[in-house]
Amino acid sequence: MSTAQRADAEQIPLSARRHAVSALVRAPSIPPRRKDSLMSETKRVAVVLRRGMKQSEFRHVEEELDLHNLTCLPVLAGQRRMTVSDTPVCGFIVTGGDMDPSHAERDLILSTVRETMDREIPVVAMSDAVPLVLEAAGVRGAVAGGRSVMLHQGGVRVLETHRGIGEAVKLMAKAPSR
Repeated sequence: MSTAQRADAEQIPLSARRHAVSALVRAPSIPPRRKDSLMSETKRVAVVLRRGMKQSEFRHVEEELDLHNLTCLPVLAGQRRMTVSDTPVCGFIVTGGDMDPSHAERDLILSTVRETMDREIPVVAMSDAVPLVLEAAGVRGAVAGGRSVMLHQGGVRVLETHRGIGEAVKLMAKAPSR
C-alpha cells in the first residue's frame, strides 16, 4: 500500500469503513395504502370468465382495460363473493367460448345483462355470446356470426374489428361507475 493510500485509510476509522456501504443503503419507504381511496378511484369492468372461453378475446380485452386504466372484475358462475349488482362498475363484457354455457353460466349472464342494462351501463358481447346477450336485453334480430356488439343507451352497435372493441372499452372508461 502506498503512503497516500495508507494516509487516506487512516483518516477513516475502521468501524466507519466497515459500515460505509450500509450507510449508503436506506430502507425503502412505502406509503401506507388507503383502501377506501384506492377502491373509489379504480374503475372496474365486469368480465365473465366461463368454461372454454376464447383466450384471444380475453387477452385483447385485458390489453384494452390496461390501456385505459381499468380493472377487471371477474364474474364466475356460482361465486359466493360480491356480484356485479353489489359493486360499482362502468361496463360489462362477455367473451365468446368454445363450449356452450352451462345452465349456471347462462343464468348468470342473462341476469347480469338485465341488471347492467337497467343501470344504463354499456355491455359488450363477443362472438358466440352475442345471441345470448341480445336475448337477455330483449333485442330482436340477428347479427352475423363472429361479430361483437355493444349495447348502450338503448341501441345496438356492431363491433367488427379489434379497434371497435377498443373504442367500446374507451367509452366504458369515460362512463361513470354505477
